Amino acid sequence: MRPRSTGELLTLELSSRFTLWSYLGAVDEVNLRLTAYRSLVERRPPPPSAPRSRTRWLDLDRDYGAGRDHGLSLPRWLWSLARGPKVYEVFAYDDPLPALVCLRGEVSSRWSARCASA
Repeated sequence: MRPRSTGELLTLELSSRFTLWSYLGAVDEVNLRLTAYRSLVERRPPPPSAPRSRTRWLDLDRDYGAGRDHGLSLPRWLWSLARGPKVYEVFAYDDPLPALVCLRGEVSSRWSARCASA
């Protein structure tokens, strides 16, 4: 917003509502709110820092499908899950219900597709 009286550019709100993808950066201690603030107010983001971890974003269904499409066996895919810290798209140990609902929907849609092609 730019009031006519001063002509100065003003910020009405700095939204700190980030998407789920932003969580991966937050897990690796990237201060996304400070970066957004500096980019807006100081017109320059803070200098980049070297990555500190190897946290991986994991969507179990898509990840397994991609591994299978590239010839990764089920045991090797399961072994790959054991390495390093992860951030899950849907799954959470303390709240598994959303993942179970997604799994139910995925199984239902695959079952429907198989029945339709039979």
